[in-house]
Amino acid sequence: ILELDQLVKAQAKILELEQRVAELTRQVETPVYDENNNVVDLVVPAEPAAKRSRTSGSALGELARTAKVKEELKEQTDYLDMLVHPLTQQGQQGKALLNDTKNALLAAGVPQKNKRDADVPWYYGEKSYTTMELIPWDTEKKRAATPAEGVAWLASERDRATDERDRYARQNRELRSSLKKHEGTTAGAHGAIEAGFKVRGS
Repeated sequence: ILELDQLVKAQAKILELEQRVAELTRQVETPVYDENNNVVDLVVPAEPAAKRSRTSGSALGELARTAKVKEELKEQTDYLDMLVHPLTQQGQQGKALLNDTKNALLAAGVPQKNKRDADVPWYYGEKSYTTMELIPWDTEKKRAATPAEGVAWLASERDRATDERDRYARQNRELRSSLKKHEGTTAGAHGAIEAGFKVRGS
């Protein structure tokens, strides 16, 4: 944005200098005089030759200085022109990455909220033609979640789910171990009962 502002100012200055150069050029142009020392195409008499010479010399000096400033400003404008396209392209790529991030966060299940287009942060806004837009939402702070906050929320949810999975796996192992002990005890009891029946039957 700063470079664009400088470019606009430089272009305005170049236009001003071009107008000044045209004015100075008119001052230093040698008019054609008739035998009465009058400019042929003007009705008023021209300045005397000595005064004309002083005016022309100072005008030529100013013209040279103005031309130099104009050339410097043109170089600066060309440089800024060279920067504008890459910076614009980088801005568009950055915006596309932010929109992809927003959509990935929403698809991954982060808390989300429909907000009016005017309340959508610049880094999420992509549908200015709609009145409402779905964005990642920070439920604790009651505001739009930044991309970094959305990723952090997903990481904490992943860690919580991993802890819960490990807890269930541990409980499952304990239950299986307890069940095996119980089955062993039950099998021993069944064996003793069956042995008792055989003894009685004989």
